[in-house]
Amino acid sequence: MEQIGEDVPPCEGDLLGLLVAERPELRRLPAGLLTREHKAAELEHVAVLKARLAAYEAELVLGLADETPDDLDPPSGGTST
Repeated sequence: MEQIGEDVPPCEGDLLGLLVAERPELRRLPAGLLTREHKAAELEHVAVLKARLAAYEAELVLGLADETPDDLDPPSGGTST
């Protein structure tokens, strides 16, 4: 099982490990079977899912950044190539 956080109680760590290991499956309907209205509704749903996924990705990146030592940051004032 994957290592969760050191500050997470064991029972919560077990639950988090299970949730991380068991990813929900994306269910979708074949587009050819959908009406025009259903396709429009599905496109709206996809937009919501993308926004949620982008927010989750940003949360994960910020979480990793918080846990990364500052000495690994590039020096300020330097030029990027």
